[in-house]
Amino acid sequence: MEKKSNPIVTAFFWLWIILLIPCIPFIPLSAMAFDGGYTLDAYVLFWSVASYPVTVAIAGFMRKRIPGLIFLPLLNFIVPLALAMIEWHPR
Repeated sequence: MEKKSNPIVTAFFWLWIILLIPCIPFIPLSAMAFDGGYTLDAYVLFWSVASYPVTVAIAGFMRKRIPGLIFLPLLNFIVPLALAMIEWHPR
């Protein structure tokens, strides 16, 4: 017997899939972040973009067993935004 998926989990899954479409062509372009040097910003941008399809796949495969894992792709947005907030915070 297969588990029914929560409608919120299904909605988030389709949101991640839709956001995956513009992400795919941007993955090779994100390597240009290293043109300014090998900085923490460049590494965070590159790995956030490059690992996004992996986190969407993990969330998709595990959405019925562990519904809370559907929020895993949020890490790819939260980490760069948190780094930007830390760097731009006036001291």
